[in-house]
Amino acid sequence: MYADNNTDELLYEYTDLGNLKGKTEVYMEAHSGLVIAIGFYPTTLLSRNKIIEKYGNKYLERDARGPCATEKQLLELEAHNAHQDQKNPTALIYPGKGMVVFLNEKSQAWQIFYELHCR
Repeated sequence: MYADNNTDELLYEYTDLGNLKGKTEVYMEAHSGLVIAIGFYPTTLLSRNKIIEKYGNKYLERDARGPCATEKQLLELEAHNAHQDQKNPTALIYPGKGMVVFLNEKSQAWQIFYELHCR
């Protein structure tokens, strides 16, 4: 467990939690114990196509981070993505799931991050 005095958050780290092979991080508000985010670093990297197959095609591709896009931003980015040839995005953002999948240069998922509420 780690405490961050600057943000009043606690961080719990787990290895191979249940069926999840890799490192899992759970972020909590220190004063309430409320879980605010979960990060997962899989041992076996998943391809971009496997991520889309598993989580669906309602995502945004972009370099910016954060799952808290508004509906207007979602529509604008979908239109933008339709006109771009983005071969190596850095993130697939699933606003409806509060989830971001970070991809490496080979388009493999190295981190899956859930932010349970937008700050």
